[in-house]
Amino acid sequence: MNGADGISDIEGKVAMVVARELGKERVSNQTRFCRSRRGFSLEPRRSHTFKRFPVTREHHEKFCSRLECVSAKQSTSCFAEFERAVSYWTSETLRERAPQLILPFMDERIQQGAYELALGDEAFVSGSGEKTSIPVGGEIVIPVGQVAALLTEETIQVPADAIAFISMKSEKKLRGLINVSGFHVDPGFAGKLIFSVFNAGVQEIHLNRGVPLFMIWYAALDQVTADLYHGAAQNQTQIPDSVITNIATKHPSPQSLKEEIDVIKRELLTLRNVTWAIIALALTTVLGTFLSAVLKPSPPAIQPQVVINTATTTPVPPTVVPSPSVSPSPKAIPTSTSQPWSTASPNAIPRP
Repeated sequence: MNGADGISDIEGKVAMVVARELGKERVSNQTRFCRSRRGFSLEPRRSHTFKRFPVTREHHEKFCSRLECVSAKQSTSCFAEFERAVSYWTSETLRERAPQLILPFMDERIQQGAYELALGDEAFVSGSGEKTSIPVGGEIVIPVGQVAALLTEETIQVPADAIAFISMKSEKKLRGLINVSGFHVDPGFAGKLIFSVFNAGVQEIHLNRGVPLFMIWYAALDQVTADLYHGAAQNQTQIPDSVITNIATKHPSPQSLKEEIDVIKRELLTLRNVTWAIIALALTTVLGTFLSAVLKPSPPAIQPQVVINTATTTPVPPTVVPSPSVSPSPKAIPTSTSQPWSTASPNAIPRP
């Protein structure tokens, strides 16, 4: 709409409301949505000067009188639309309207304008192969680096005049659990919510059924919308197969990759130690053999030995051959009876 040209989204919404209340007349940039510490207001622009005052019925009537609202009824309707355009539901509004929108409803779950949703009876963790049914008091474990689909305990509904926003409680966020699914719920949705979460921490996370884990806020639309949600998740009560198919495979994570690298490092370290041990043993053996061969003393020379067998060998006396020029005189032969050869023949050879 031309009335929203050049102004912010909130101002544009207010301009649209004013245009509708005034019969779709053009609302230009001369109308500004002013902000102050006490509240919000609309003020016609006058020479770049903006007068700020909170949105009260009295001030709104002044504004409507400036814009020449047709009747008091039209002014009251316009004021209600202004309030609706930028408001989140307070805790008081939740206590009034949430019992018809959140089942089962627990009043103590309303905290600072939000309602706390709990983990339900069904979950699926990537790599597990099948859905996990969580009994009352049971838990689900999400390993490091894995994605999980978590079903809420409550069945919620978003009315046609509101939109919802969802998130996780900070206690689990600080441990590394991240919501990777959508962050809003469309008008007209009804059913249980499915949160897709990712464990980006360094340790596995345990989640118990029935413990508040998620949060939902309701915000009012500027009017009731006919564009309601009619998707496949309408009236869902369990995790569909399509969600499981998308996250069925076990996901590699930095932590799992680090663990695999650590295993490889340990194996390489063991292999290196064994290799050095084998090399040291081989070097020791070779060096010992070399030193023993170099430093060993040489054996003494072996002397030939003559073995004389006195028991079987008879000494042979040397043969004396007389010279042919000298013939022995018979007188030279001793005749002493003391010689053993005295009675022998003249040709006998004396024995020693």
